[in-house]
Amino acid sequence: MNVEPIKVLLVENDPNDVDLIQIALAQADFGRIDWDQVDSLGEAIESLGQTPFDLLLLDLSLPDAWGLDTVKQVRQQALDIPIVVLTGNADAELALEAVRLGAQDYLVKGQVSNGMLVRTIRHAIERHHLLKDLETQITALLHSEIRFHKMIEHNADAIVIVDRAGLIRFVNPAAERLFGRRAEYLLNQLFKYPIVVDEPTEITITCPNEKDFLAFAEMRVVEMTWEEQSAYLASLRDITERKRVEKTLRDHMRELEARNEELDAFAHSTAHDLRNPLTLIVGFAKMLEEEYSRIPTVEIQSTLKTIADTGQKMSHIIDGLLVLAGLRNQEITVEPLDMDSIMRDVRQQLSNLIDTYQVEINMPAQWPTVIGYRPWVEQVWANYLTNGIKYGGLPPRLELGADIQSHNIVRFWVRDNGPGLTLEEQKRLFVPFTRLKRSEQADNGYGLGLSIVKRIVERLGGRVGVVSPGIPGQGSEFFFTLSSRS
Repeated sequence: MNVEPIKVLLVENDPNDVDLIQIALAQADFGRIDWDQVDSLGEAIESLGQTPFDLLLLDLSLPDAWGLDTVKQVRQQALDIPIVVLTGNADAELALEAVRLGAQDYLVKGQVSNGMLVRTIRHAIERHHLLKDLETQITALLHSEIRFHKMIEHNADAIVIVDRAGLIRFVNPAAERLFGRRAEYLLNQLFKYPIVVDEPTEITITCPNEKDFLAFAEMRVVEMTWEEQSAYLASLRDITERKRVEKTLRDHMRELEARNEELDAFAHSTAHDLRNPLTLIVGFAKMLEEEYSRIPTVEIQSTLKTIADTGQKMSHIIDGLLVLAGLRNQEITVEPLDMDSIMRDVRQQLSNLIDTYQVEINMPAQWPTVIGYRPWVEQVWANYLTNGIKYGGLPPRLELGADIQSHNIVRFWVRDNGPGLTLEEQKRLFVPFTRLKRSEQADNGYGLGLSIVKRIVERLGGRVGVVSPGIPGQGSEFFFTLSSRS
């Protein structure tokens, strides 16, 4: 049996993309494919006027057209051919507008696999053929009610026939599934959606209690005769998945905007954190360069120590920024944690700071076992203890502990004897790059370290917080939670 080849017009002026698309489709089980490839919109319109194609793959950046104009002009020339947009522009609003203008789908180059590309094209072709079949069958049903029943009962789209009074006279099985009701309930009920002939309309379908969202559908309505009476046939295609994808695109765009804002804050914070120590290092280095022979040895040693300490501080700042930047995508393996061993390492890491501030630290003899990633949890404790030391009392007294809570959750905490925090300050603590000036001896305030803590703990499935009465001397309690089960 001879099978008609699938005729595809590829409108793409990038040879590399042409090769990738042709390779992807050559590997798919489409049968015979006749390819035409053109480089411009003008050539595409000329080809569409000469050859009946089954599918149009359209780039939005062409030498003689750009953006949505390509979709508009192609759609005017080829009303019935499915269009799949292939573009490098990941713009959610542009994607939505392209679909509204008649594109079957919108794919972003570099973000779609060969499998997704093949499935999208296959779906577009199949839908095009189904729609053509549906149009042919709808014409035929005017002459044969039996054929009509068979066609719509087995149609993948929901079919609803509504009389001139707005009452439902027929539903097919797909309509029962879409509306979540049996036919005997739907028949003779008022069809509550607007009847707009020959124009696609998007409707929201709710659950039977009319409170919970169920689905979205694209509805097309044509006039017809039903049981010798004038009526409407509404064909409804479930587009819930498409709406979900559109929502995902919008969410990604909002997330991208949030990341851009965070990057601005990141750059500002980095400049703020590194400018002062860098200025100090440069100043002392120039002083040594110009005055070395006249400076006493003791003062030279003191200056060099200041330069070294300041460089170490800059190194810690950069380390913190790298941790914060890498938390989003770093792959980790969680395991049971020996918290006593972790605390020994953290205290060793902070030994100079503990000695300098003469810190008193009290902690339990035993810790509950939780699941986590040791390097990150060490970072959490190090940040909490550092804040408690710098912004606690004089001298600082820190009390550490853990509470076993319900649902296999363990709450770890650090209490200090500092001045406490107001409610407004508590709200701002874990916001990225927020700084609170809490004491004269510390110049950075809470901020970057707590941003790292929040990201780490949330990546591990826990939460962070602070409890403080805001009364001088009664201090604050910083906590984080982890699970005791994987």
